[in-house]
Amino acid sequence: MNNTSSQSAGNPTRDTDVAWLTGIFEGEGCITLTMAPKKNGDFAQVIASIANTDFAIIEMCGEILKAAGVGRHIGRQAAGKHRIKVLKQLRVTGFKRVAAFGELLMPHLVGVKRLQMQNALAFTYSRLLTPGRSGGKERTTKPYNARELWNIEIAKLLKGSPNDHTPELVDEINKIWSGLRRQYAEVAEMTTRPENGV
Repeated sequence: MNNTSSQSAGNPTRDTDVAWLTGIFEGEGCITLTMAPKKNGDFAQVIASIANTDFAIIEMCGEILKAAGVGRHIGRQAAGKHRIKVLKQLRVTGFKRVAAFGELLMPHLVGVKRLQMQNALAFTYSRLLTPGRSGGKERTTKPYNARELWNIEIAKLLKGSPNDHTPELVDEINKIWSGLRRQYAEVAEMTTRPENGV
């Protein structure tokens, strides 16, 4: 592997490792944006996950994310009625963690996974940019604006190939994602900039 590195949360990660992780995510992972019902009202949840019966693959994914400074949780899923083998699953939850995970993989993502990630990240950036959030917890961020509700609805449709979706929809997702990504990056830069401007 070469020494070229990507930067996430201030930690260097080899591009070859990130490209490998992206390939695993393309084949074995998913990014979900759903509205989850709770006693105190529905709230939106964004989760990135990778599952495999080969535990070493999931452990390697976890190590790469650890090196990149991306928080994650690894656990087991027992065999069940429709699955005869035990799975190991890696999950990334929480807006800031999902944003870091998405930023890490986006340069290598293609196809429908890229569209799904763009849509989920657009929602994530929007919530992170929302004033008055408390503790970064999803359930404290209501009410959702019209664009965020659009992201949630679009997430239900983003399956199959990008060729299954209209060019207008693909362009709209890309435009919204890139605009919010730019805003989020600008805010992040301002919050880390020294007060004297140096």
